[in-house]
Amino acid sequence: MLRTEQIERTFSVPGGCQLCVSNITGKIAVNGGESDQVHVVAIKRWRSQRQADATEIDIGQEGSRVWARSRLCRKQGWWGWARGGAASVDYVIELPRHSQVKASSVSGAAEVSSIEGQVSIESVSGPIVVRDAQGPLSVKTVSGDVSGQALRGRVHLETISGRVDLADSDLSSLSAASVSGPLRIATDLQPTGEYRAQTVSGNVELLVPTTLQCTVEGHSISGRLRTTLAQTSRGHGPGTWRIEVGGGGVGLHFDSVSGDLILRAAEGEAGAELTGAGSSEATTGAAPEAAPPTPVYSTAMDVLSAIEAGELSVEEGGTWLRQLKERQRT
Repeated sequence: MLRTEQIERTFSVPGGCQLCVSNITGKIAVNGGESDQVHVVAIKRWRSQRQADATEIDIGQEGSRVWARSRLCRKQGWWGWARGGAASVDYVIELPRHSQVKASSVSGAAEVSSIEGQVSIESVSGPIVVRDAQGPLSVKTVSGDVSGQALRGRVHLETISGRVDLADSDLSSLSAASVSGPLRIATDLQPTGEYRAQTVSGNVELLVPTTLQCTVEGHSISGRLRTTLAQTSRGHGPGTWRIEVGGGGVGLHFDSVSGDLILRAAEGEAGAELTGAGSSEATTGAAPEAAPPTPVYSTAMDVLSAIEAGELSVEEGGTWLRQLKERQRT
């Protein structure tokens, strides 16, 4: 039988706040508004008393900082969670629009909307959605799709497995890295911006204004460049290619092992292949995998425990999980 408990807290934060919300299992939904208060609703769900006892909820305030955290009871820890599981907790949070948001989740969806301020989201497993956000945005996920709409400002994306789809945006700069999964990004480009995309396996599709002036440089082992935009200059060599659109301008940099770059007008259709990069001399754009931190984690449970305790970032945890999977194969 499913049982529930609801907890509500309200805090006054004139001038905005710095929100930190972390969850083990369950959804996180954060929405900005015109109020000068933070309203937190936590809904805890469980089927056994062991699950309820294993999961603690901590909600509080210190000055302009507000937090909402789910964590495992210290008496039970991850071993208790492994035996009986943890309760699911859904957070619904309303806060002033001019705020900063930091959200992290082990397993569950995360949604952030209507925020003017820095937003950082990290997830091990679960979809991430960001809408109507202005300010620096950082998203890191191991497994889960990422979607965004009406984003403005700097965007940094890191994903291991999952699709990325950003629509109707105006990004002042972009840094996107994907191991496996396609990236589709529709945005205006700023003359002073810097736009980079790196993939191991997965295409990158950029939908841009027809009046775009840009210089595209790419490196790939087996990927290609496809575009419908008229080029004023182009050239390519072993594993590399370079084109100028509209006389050249803002720089677009693309690096891949086997993914294509598709560059087209936002209201058009993807065009035919322009050139390929098939030489083994081409450099790959995938960032080298960082050396694993110490101490050594021997099981996936150890890795998840370290992430929950803050000993590992989501990025570091993903590195460990991939290495453990490779060890099992061998």
